Amino acid sequence: ENGGAQCKAEVKSQVAPCNTQECDKGCVDAAWGEWLDWTDCTATCDSGFASRTRTLLVQANRCGKPVSGLREDFHVCPQLPPCIEDRDCVLSEWEDWAHCSCSCSGVRERNRHIAVYSAANGTACLTRALKAIEPCNPGVAEIAPSECGGQEPQDCSISLWTEWSKCTAPCGGGQQSRKRELLAASKGGGKPCETL
Repeated sequence: ENGGAQCKAEVKSQVAPCNTQECDKGCVDAAWGEWLDWTDCTATCDSGFASRTRTLLVQANRCGKPVSGLREDFHVCPQLPPCIEDRDCVLSEWEDWAHCSCSCSGVRERNRHIAVYSAANGTACLTRALKAIEPCNPGVAEIAPSECGGQEPQDCSISLWTEWSKCTAPCGGGQQSRKRELLAASKGGGKPCETL
């Protein structure tokens, strides 16, 4: 105006942030999120466990309470089958009696074997004989053949058991054995070892 110089274009107002702190909501307590799904069991037999986790959903502020409880939870898997099923020992049928060892005051024997070994908590065959021995010519309560002459009855005698051998398998069902020997066969109608 009146020939004066025009004003330069300059900023005429400014804006700046202020009071940027959060508005006071009061005390905020921490809180857990929902539990995630249970994991698969750590085993398929005997004994195992599954777990689940959760994460922190809300963080406590300066005056809020922290969370309580577990971040991870475990439980034992129910009703898992045994890894090795219980199985009882099964013996085979007796084989036929062998021929008598002698025409006078002999012995004869028959055998059987373990057809199925016991496993886990199954019943073992420890107290069941795999070999049977009895007198023959004459047999028990029989009269001696005339060609054998009269003899005083003599009972069978056997040795003590040896120590048990090592098991044939570290797990899953194995076999260990021990032995004893015939010291004297029964004669003249004496008692066989099986009945001593």
